[in-house]
Amino acid sequence: MGELRSTPYGVRPVLVLGVLILIGSFDAGMFNLAGPEFLRRGNINLSSIISVLVGLRLLLIFTNLGVGWAADRVRRVPMVGWGTILGGAIGSITGRGRTSATVGAPRAGAQTASAGFGGVPLYSLVADYYPVLDRGRAFAALNALDSGGIVFAPLVAGALFKYVGLFRSFLADGVAISLSGALVLALLREPIRGYFDRKYAGADDESAKIPDAPQSFGEAFRTFFAVRTLRRIFVARVAGGLVAPAAGLYLLLFLPDHYGISILAEGGYFSIAGLGTVLGSLYGGGLVDRLSAREPGRVMYVYGAFLALTSLSWAAYALSPPLWVIGVLLFVFGFGSGLTGPGVNAIATQVIPSANRTQGLQVLGLSDVPASVVGFGFSTVLFFKFGYPGAFWPAAAAAIIGGILYASSGSLFELDRRTIMAGGVAAEEYRQARDSGRAKMLVCRGVDVGYESNQVIFNLDFDVEQGEVVALLGTNGAGKSTLLRAISGITEASGGSIVFEGRDITHMPPHEIAARGVVHMPGGRGVFPAMSVRDNLRLSTWLLPPDEALEVMNRSLDLFPVLRDRVDVAAGTLSGGEQQMLSLAQAMVLRPKLLLIDELSLGLAPAVVGMLIEAIEAIRAQGVTIIVVEQSINVALQLAHRAVFLEKGEVQFEGPSTDLLNRPDVLRSVFVQGAGGRGRPATAPKAAVGALVATEEARRTAAMAEARVVLEARGIAKAFGGVRALEDVSFELRDGAVLGIIGPNGSGKTTLFDLLSGLVSADSGQVWLEGTDVTELPADARARLGLLRRFQDARLYPSLTVEETLLVALEQQVAVKSAVLHGLSWPSARRSETRARQRAATLLESLGLGRHQYKLVGELSTGLRRILDLGCVMAAEPHVVLLDEPSAGIAQAEAEALGPVLLQVRRDTGCSMMIIEHDMPLISAVSDQLIAMDQGRILLQDRPDVVLADSRVVAAYLGTSTAATRRSGSLV
Repeated sequence: MGELRSTPYGVRPVLVLGVLILIGSFDAGMFNLAGPEFLRRGNINLSSIISVLVGLRLLLIFTNLGVGWAADRVRRVPMVGWGTILGGAIGSITGRGRTSATVGAPRAGAQTASAGFGGVPLYSLVADYYPVLDRGRAFAALNALDSGGIVFAPLVAGALFKYVGLFRSFLADGVAISLSGALVLALLREPIRGYFDRKYAGADDESAKIPDAPQSFGEAFRTFFAVRTLRRIFVARVAGGLVAPAAGLYLLLFLPDHYGISILAEGGYFSIAGLGTVLGSLYGGGLVDRLSAREPGRVMYVYGAFLALTSLSWAAYALSPPLWVIGVLLFVFGFGSGLTGPGVNAIATQVIPSANRTQGLQVLGLSDVPASVVGFGFSTVLFFKFGYPGAFWPAAAAAIIGGILYASSGSLFELDRRTIMAGGVAAEEYRQARDSGRAKMLVCRGVDVGYESNQVIFNLDFDVEQGEVVALLGTNGAGKSTLLRAISGITEASGGSIVFEGRDITHMPPHEIAARGVVHMPGGRGVFPAMSVRDNLRLSTWLLPPDEALEVMNRSLDLFPVLRDRVDVAAGTLSGGEQQMLSLAQAMVLRPKLLLIDELSLGLAPAVVGMLIEAIEAIRAQGVTIIVVEQSINVALQLAHRAVFLEKGEVQFEGPSTDLLNRPDVLRSVFVQGAGGRGRPATAPKAAVGALVATEEARRTAAMAEARVVLEARGIAKAFGGVRALEDVSFELRDGAVLGIIGPNGSGKTTLFDLLSGLVSADSGQVWLEGTDVTELPADARARLGLLRRFQDARLYPSLTVEETLLVALEQQVAVKSAVLHGLSWPSARRSETRARQRAATLLESLGLGRHQYKLVGELSTGLRRILDLGCVMAAEPHVVLLDEPSAGIAQAEAEALGPVLLQVRRDTGCSMMIIEHDMPLISAVSDQLIAMDQGRILLQDRPDVVLADSRVVAAYLGTSTAATRRSGSLV
């Protein structure tokens, strides 16, 4: 107590709350001790007593969650005082009960009031009364007083029951409880919530006095289970406490039943345990604080080791030892509990944020649900079948498991405490920036994010000031989209802190973050295709008052007049560019303060990208802060004031966008090392592809004119409902040629590929493959003839490794296909497998994928999946390949590296290619000819330079934005 006197609030809170806990502990001990007496005096059997206890436990567990939520929002001292007074008044009539109902009802009311409203806020109050490094002593003092109730309850209650009866005993107990509540009201004042935690994190005194905003019910749950230490403690409590409460009840019945001692004598034995707890607590508080100052995790190691040792006590009870052995075991158990028990509370209060500490501590109580629902029933079954040993042996096993889990949580504590401190640091930096006149809107400190066991972002710091546009750049898999998902709450950060406008939103549910003004526009199509444009926009108004919805929808449509003209058509009938505009309009409906845009130009024609760039500039002019993820550095530089370049989840560059042009090491950072079999970073297509094409141009032009036709379309037409997707499309693809397809979104390019590959049937016209009419053949038959279709999203098996994926693609090349022969390892089957593996190894080396051989496909970046997809094309040895936007969704540097790989695929397989692509430098570098399409028709087919200079192509497709047209390659 001496050290606590020097703290700001002194020892008064511990003494006053300790008296309340002491009397409450006495009350619990009295009721437990009265169990056998209730059995003897009334029409109550053992099953009824267990039912009452289970019902009370479950009632308190779930009631306390709501009480904890309320206690984080109101003054806690009045809640504790008045709840305790009411609980004492209700509990005073417990002694009148003679049935399970008349015993259970008063007890339930008393426990709800005193243990719920009175007890729930108590430990969070103690945490706010004392500095972080003094809490161990404070909790130890409370634990000692709690144990004092355990010491005296059996003796005093036993004497009261014997000499004055149950009714007067519980009446006196109720009066004492009510008086302790009145003492709280008279002597305590409300502390500042979280003051000492903020001081410990480094805040100045004035900032520390500003309490954090309370969290919602859902956010508090997410916050609790995001803390690794608390998750481990929760599991440890479930495992270690599964059967312990039931075993404790049977221990109360075991002593008088097996040894024939009186209720007073039994009380004496349990007083020995309380005495041990008191002595352990007197030493344990200082131990906890010393360990907290040096190595806090060791508190959990010690506690876990002690809990595992308690298994010896339960095993001894099962063997019916002499009474003196039971007395020794009870004392040792009590001493260990007092020595280490306060540490668990001290640890928990350091890793639960002060804003939801009361509710967070109650979430731990949910770990008692399995014990209440399963443990009591399981122990009862074993008790009736095997007697008391059947209840004690499972408790011994559970104690060992729980102890191991508790001890394992020690290694997690320091990281979790740093995470909590990061939140305080981020909030303090926001306040300092605000006070100095700088308007920081978003502050991220030490952020870690991952998916299951795969961590993507590592200890990332990231700030955004109000009104700026920030471009998040980087190679695929660098963590750009993951960071946006963490900011918007879709993927919860596993570490660090994200503060928006001074409020920590790290674990806030997504809908609450959106309501605060953080709106996330996801990559790809973000609309409901079966709903109209109007209904898509109306759906986006779900967070707005109904009277504001129409006005906000109209303002959003002002950004995109083309949508206003089609407001009643189904969103699925819009072009890709129009759907992207609708996604952006939906985001603007929510009146964002911070707009997160993922993959703005993904799969869009240059003219549409130019329109979207203008829309983003208009949105910025409205005062909206924007973070945009963009694979094209050229587009991003046009949009953003500041650029942040990520690689492997860490920031490699941060500064003005213009400075990025002076960092070629960053701009050319790419994961596709050695693509093309050269063993070094791939270079831009202008150098690598342009030179190759230049040297072969004359030869190839002559050769193409003489080459045979391998794929031909004659008068192809297709309509969907009343919409003409293709009309009178005819062309020829010659052997070994690369034919590029360009055109605005909705011009029919992908539909053409669907018709050529057999996924969709033509309304009219014919398709010829190597002189064979394949118009009526299905997709699989065309594939067997050598026509291979690859999709925009690289449809691979995510659970296979890179090597296994190539082996699947090589299946058609395996000579022996008998599963029986392969199962028997027949020599010819083994040779066939060996050749397939050798071919896979050659492909891996050729494509630069050797170091990724054993990685799962799901772990690869988008760029590497594209390269692997091309490897599958090479493995199948096709005659004709249809590639749909091979560069979509990959970083600019990886798009630039893709050109040499495409040409290598053509050389190695001897195939012909048709490629749909919006990246003009890429498609013009690899194509022998381009086809420009618009509104389902072919505008022009000629050399790339001729097509891209045509005025009709410029007007319908390219537009005037240089950044949108040149998404890869250099702008300067």
